[in-house]
Amino acid sequence: MPSVFQPDDATQTLRSYVRQRANLVRLSAQHIQRMQKALELMNLKLTTVLGDITGVTGLKIIRAIVAGERDPHVLAKLRDRRCQRAAAVIAQALDGR
Repeated sequence: MPSVFQPDDATQTLRSYVRQRANLVRLSAQHIQRMQKALELMNLKLTTVLGDITGVTGLKIIRAIVAGERDPHVLAKLRDRRCQRAAAVIAQALDGR
């Protein structure tokens, strides 16, 4: 019977970590897509004005929505200073109409 290559313990451990990381990245992408879908169902067009809803501005706005804030102007003021979109544009996307 031919011998089968068995990597050493360190290589097996590394392969397990790489496999686990790939699974976590895949799952996080799926959860982000679910968040985007939920926002679209609520008629909040946040994904049109922010490139990444998991960035600083997006997460601040999402946390405020989960906490109960609904005023688009208050939510738009949560934008990070590095955000390129104006607060008025973000507020319009969060209007929900």
